[in-house]
Amino acid sequence: MEDTWGGRDLPVLQAIVGAFDDPDRYQLRLAELTGTCGLREREVQTALRALANASPPLLQYPRPPEQLTYPIIITDVTERARRLVGQWPTADSLAAEITKALGEAADHESDPTKKTRLREAATFLGETARGVVVDVLSRVVERQAGLG
Repeated sequence: MEDTWGGRDLPVLQAIVGAFDDPDRYQLRLAELTGTCGLREREVQTALRALANASPPLLQYPRPPEQLTYPIIITDVTERARRLVGQWPTADSLAAEITKALGEAADHESDPTKKTRLREAATFLGETARGVVVDVLSRVVERQAGLG
């Protein structure tokens, strides 16, 4: 079985999420999407079918996915779609940002004691406590999204 996520489904999802960054956009049609993501229409249709069947949903349509007909009209994306393409933070991405920021702070610190402690904190958060940090940040992200 061929992996279709990176070469087909993800580029289509990225194009859709990018299009809905425009605050004046209220829908996206297949022909426009095909031109945006650089794939053939048939590939985009196949990707849309896969994305439409995602659970929980990635895309919003004027009617339920099982009732969709061509041409497909997309009316919005979900927060899950934004997280998958990296537009919204995930617990993992936040943990990585914190670890990176601690490392950068250590790089710019002139006090040797503080520099060492910042490096230790970055290492600890990046390795030893990563699972705990990700769990805590997952709860924070869920609460901010109104899920927890």
